[in-house]
Amino acid sequence: MEILSGVVTALQSSVSVQGGGNDGQVTTTHIAMFRLGARQVRLKATQPAMIHAGDQVEVAGDNRRGLFNARAYRNLSTQVEGHEGWVANTFLGALFFLGGFGSLVFEVSLFGPLFGAAGGYMLYCGTRTLQAIRALRQATPAAVA
Repeated sequence: MEILSGVVTALQSSVSVQGGGNDGQVTTTHIAMFRLGARQVRLKATQPAMIHAGDQVEVAGDNRRGLFNARAYRNLSTQVEGHEGWVANTFLGALFFLGGFGSLVFEVSLFGPLFGAAGGYMLYCGTRTLQAIRALRQATPAAVA
């Protein structure tokens, strides 16, 4: 888990809405893209990130192909923290994983391995988000300018 700190520049925000239709289930994801120094950062969350251009922030996450995927943030200018959410990933991941494992044990479905794999990935994502939250809370806050 890597932690970046700096002043937010080139902030862009967007919202992704998925679902609707007959079942009415809608998922909203807020996406903030910004730069911390020379690094491009992407932060996805279920709530809007409380970050503005010029704010001093710390983010924790992983670097992939030149893009830093932040899983948690702390705005040192406003003392606000946020993250991409770990509860749903962890609990649904556990259900999917156990359901997939159970279907293999009892030979109920051919889809067991898919449910197990999806559950394992969701557990991984939830765990990484928790690690990012802990990393930020253990880090010494940088001096606010």
